[in-house]
Amino acid sequence: MNDDQHERFEELLDEALGENIRGDDVCAVELWSALAATVWQGPQTEQVRYSMRSAGEVVAQIRREGEYTDWYMSGPRGQVAGWIAAALARHGWTWVAA
Repeated sequence: MNDDQHERFEELLDEALGENIRGDDVCAVELWSALAATVWQGPQTEQVRYSMRSAGEVVAQIRREGEYTDWYMSGPRGQVAGWIAAALARHGWTWVAA
C-alpha cells in the first residue's frame, strides 16, 4: 500500500459514495464499518486498508466536516453494506476481511 493508492481510492469513495455519506449519518457509519478491518482490492491488484482511526478520518474528509473521533468506532468493524459493495464493485473493487 502506498499513499497514492489510498488517495485514488478515497477519490473513488467520494465520487461513488460521497453524496450518500454527506447526506445521511447512517451511510457514514456504514462507510466506517466498511473501511475498518477490511482490505479493499482494486482492479489492478492494488490493495488498501485502514485502521479504525484512519477509517474515521476518511469519513470526516468525505463529509467535509468533523474529525475522526466523530466516526471512530461508530459501527461494527468489517461489515460492508450491500450498497457500498455494489457501488465499489462497479469500479472493480472487492473486499475481504482483514
